[in-house]
Amino acid sequence: MIYNNEAIDIRKIIKEMAEAEAQSIHSADHWHDELQEYMLNGNVVTGDKLPWNSTHGLFQLKTGEVTIWCGNNGSYKSLVLNQIGLHLAATTPVNFASLEMQPVVNLARMCRTAAGNSDPAPDYINKFTEYAKNRIFVYDQDSIVDSKRIIAMLYFAANNLGCKHLILDSLMMVGLKLDGDGAFTEQTTFMNQLVFLAKHLNIHIHLVAHFRKKSSDRVGKHTIGSRYDILGASQISNLAANVVICHKNEEREAARSKIRAGLRLSEDEEQEMSEGHDLTLVVDKQRNDPFNGKFRLWLDEDSLQFTETKGQRQGYLNL
Repeated sequence: MIYNNEAIDIRKIIKEMAEAEAQSIHSADHWHDELQEYMLNGNVVTGDKLPWNSTHGLFQLKTGEVTIWCGNNGSYKSLVLNQIGLHLAATTPVNFASLEMQPVVNLARMCRTAAGNSDPAPDYINKFTEYAKNRIFVYDQDSIVDSKRIIAMLYFAANNLGCKHLILDSLMMVGLKLDGDGAFTEQTTFMNQLVFLAKHLNIHIHLVAHFRKKSSDRVGKHTIGSRYDILGASQISNLAANVVICHKNEEREAARSKIRAGLRLSEDEEQEMSEGHDLTLVVDKQRNDPFNGKFRLWLDEDSLQFTETKGQRQGYLNL
């Protein structure tokens, strides 16, 4: 191997690389305290909790992990993460990179959720803005952004702003190839970078991904899908610690639309509005805890809050 007409000393390169990696090799006693805690509480689900009591002790958000939030287009993924992010911001700074939405629109949704109604008063908006200062950070981009810029933004938000939860919405807005030559490599590299950041900065990264479109013969009334339906490389879900599917009840949404239009509902639609729920959250993968399963949620349209009980509304933040 020739570089600048001089032979490269391979042994020197290996030695330099070895010295760089030496900081990651420790004697087993390095983890003594963590081992004691794990052996005492290893079966206890840990991490930051979601807003809904039914999820506590079954699925929580650990530091050092990446969670994929996936589903079909329009399946409430962004709305769910707004509520989760607002909930988390009460105790730790949160960074939103909602690349499909203008920052003010996203903040308006969160303000409605915080207020518990569709039309917060100007005084409440003032209080919300003050409350969100240094709790909620927003990446001021609403278009496709190169993956290197995304990694730099996430690093800055975590390292410089102290954000412990970073929400990236969505993968399709990151400047990566989705198909064709090199797509698998680009997507895998990006996922590896997210996993590296999460582990080494002790943060939790939330990544929104979309399902690929299914042919009509594969779609049934209650077809939810799985992590294997994520658009893109299989490594997206393979490398993530957790995968959560957001599945919207399309029949209930269609009935809601008819009600808004003043149209009469069919018997089936009446039953759906009476007995159905709006959203199913499916924990399809959880690497470090045993639970895989479903949670049912109802949507309050005024506040954009998902609740555990039909018709429930909560004044989310008393500012």
